[in-house]
Formats: sequence, C-alpha cells, structure tokens
Amino acid sequence: MKNANNRRFYSSFFIFHFSLIILLSSCSDVMDPNFTVSSDFLRANNVTLGGNQEKTTLHIDADCNWTIAEEVDWLAVSPVQGTGSQDVTLTTGVNPSAIDERSCQLTVTSDDGVRRVVTLRQSKADETLTASTTAINFGEEGGTNSFTITSNTTWTISGVAEWLSYSPSEGSDNATIQIAVQTNNTEYSREAVLTVTGASGQKQTVTISQAEKAVTLTIEPEIINATAIADDYTFQIHGNASWTITVDDNTWLTLSSTSGTGESTITVSPVDNTSTAPRTANIRVTSASGKIERICTVTQAAATVPAVMPVTIPNLGRYIATFASAFTSPLKVTDYGFVWGTSPEPTLENCTGRVSSADAALLLTETSSSGKAQELSAGTLTADVENLRSGVKYYVRAYAVNAAGTGYSTNVTFETSGNIPGDDDNPTPNI
Repeated sequence: MKNANNRRFYSSFFIFHFSLIILLSSCSDVMDPNFTVSSDFLRANNVTLGGNQEKTTLHIDADCNWTIAEEVDWLAVSPVQGTGSQDVTLTTGVNPSAIDERSCQLTVTSDDGVRRVVTLRQSKADETLTASTTAINFGEEGGTNSFTITSNTTWTISGVAEWLSYSPSEGSDNATIQIAVQTNNTEYSREAVLTVTGASGQKQTVTISQAEKAVTLTIEPEIINATAIADDYTFQIHGNASWTITVDDNTWLTLSSTSGTGESTITVSPVDNTSTAPRTANIRVTSASGKIERICTVTQAAATVPAVMPVTIPNLGRYIATFASAFTSPLKVTDYGFVWGTSPEPTLENCTGRVSSADAALLLTETSSSGKAQELSAGTLTADVENLRSGVKYYVRAYAVNAAGTGYSTNVTFETSGNIPGDDDNPTPNI
C-alpha cells in the first residue's frame, strides 16, 4: 500500500514539473507571461489623446524579440522592432478634424507569434475657422468673385441681400465660396455682411460692398420767363438718374410729373398772375440719392392792365363819328370799347356815351391770343357812333378790361360840325 502511494506521489510530481517547464519554456506560448504589454501602456491605451498632442510613449515589457505593425499613415512608430522591455515613441500630428476623433490599432507580435493589439485614440482637435478675406468690393456692374474658408469643422453662412447670392451656404472643412452680385441700378452704394459660423460658435465675417451707379442729371432750360396769363412751358431732364421734383412755392403752378428715371419732358403750368408784382418759383430736380440737384427758375410777369392805343377818328360828321383803336394785354381781355364825354378823361363810370363789346356797333379784329386756352390778348377796335350833338367838343378814349383792371388810351378831342345847338335843340333833326 505504501509503495502504491509513493508511486502516485512521484507520478503527480513529475507531471507538475513537466507542465511548469512547458509553461516557462519560450515566448511562443500564447499565455507566456514574459511577453505582455505593461500595465502602464494598458492604462495609456484607455486614455484618449488630445487632438493637438503630437507624441506619446508605449512601454513594452518582454523577454523576447518583437515587432510592431502600424495601419495608418498619420502615425509614426519608433522603433518598430526590439528585444525585451523598451519604450516605443508614437508620433502623431494634430487631428485635422474638430468634428470626429480618430483611432488606429497597433499589433505587437513576438517571433513566436504571440500578439498584443493596442488601440490608440486621438480626440478631435480644437476648432479652427478662417476666411481668406474680410471684404470684397464690386463695381456698379456687379459680377462674380470668391473667397475661401479654411476649417476643420462644419460651418454655415448667413446674410441676406436681394442683390447678391452665394454658394455653398453650408459645409465642412475647406471650401471655396462663390459670390454673384447683380448690377447696381441705384444711386446708393450698398453693403451686405456674410457671417461664417462654426459648429462651436466661432465666427468670421466677410463684407460685400458695391459701388453706386454713376449717374448724370442735367436740365434745359434752367430759366423760364412766363407771361402773366396761364400757359404751358416745358423743360427737359437729361441723364440716367432717378429723380424727384419739388417746388418752393407750388400754389400757382403745376407740373406734369414729379418723379421718374432718365430722360423726360416736364410741362410747367402757371395760373394767371393777377398780382401787380412778378413772382418766382424754383423747381428743384433732385437725384434719388440727393447728391445731384438741378434748379429751373420760373419767373412769371406781373399783371398789368391792357395797353390801349390813342383813338383815331377817320370819319367825323355833325352827329356821327367813327372811332378806331387797338389794345394789347398780358391777360385775357374780357371787355373793350370806347367812352366819350364833354369832360376830359371820360371813364366807364363817368362818361356821356359808351360803346362796348356787347354792342353790335363795335367791331373787333382779334390780332393775338395767348395762354394755353388761347385767350384774347390783342385786337383792333372800330365803332360807328351816332347821336352826337353838333358843334360840341368831345373827349374820347378807348378802353380794355382784364383781371388786373381797366386800361384807357390817352385823351383825344374832337368837335362835331355845325352851330352849337341850344339845350332844347334836337341833336338828330331830320334834315
């Protein structure tokens, strides 16, 4: 019994020692404790490297030869092979992305095929966002241009103006932004600000500016001399400007238009000036921007009574006479004729006899009309007058009436033939 137990003991002891020898014999055993990644390295593997980190150390503990295989071109490993325990330097650049982290695996392999896989992670980099310019200028004709965005993140562009467009309006990393600007047909320079905003809120601005349209604006004539009677006058606007018209005093004149663009003819229509003083108004033509102003000055003549020529008497008898005269007026003539009497300077209110435009005995020959309504402004008068007394000295004047008053000719005297009759004489006897 004792011998049997001894045999079992020696048999077990032999098996234990044989197994231990196999376990420790070489690096080729997968479970070989002499080829391991150090606990320091393992702890490093569990730490994500910063996005801007460039170097770290991987410590290898081993008692055999080993090699390291790398999988990416952004990581440099030195050395890539060695013997026993050694520090390996891992060099990486800045993560080009501020959006995503990146990772890779390193495979450490012994000569006998024992493998350890190490995962290296690098966090995303700090966000960078720049624009190639802060300002782009366009002439009035507009056109296209561009600027570039250099970035490692996503971004969007904001900024709105109806006269410009840009593309793309959002993206990531680097990009070229195309700008298109329409022709500026206004007299104002204009500006829009494009704001490029990164994922973390970083901003860059690009100011788009465009020059105003080069405008011209002239008027012709710059002076209008108007008569007192209502009439139409014109002046021309030349150039390519958009314009508005104002009048210093528009109580007595009207305009055919007060706004427009480019070439135009403006009709100016003053009403009758019934005042005895002339009046003036400045018509101001101003470009839309206010940078150009042209002035047309309208001066309207004062109102005056008609000018009446002295009376001529081509035919004179004992009881009859023929009167002739002429008048001109700056305003419409509403009445005309002859007045006479035995006292000097007879008037409509103080006369012995009168013949007016309402009488058939008075003949008018119109020699001129004026104003937009073509009103009577000049004429000649002829009247055959009866019922005069014989042998009497008379005074006669022609007259004409307009809105300003009554104009008279100078006194003309004449004397009928025959003896002076008594008070009871018939001035028109049938003889």
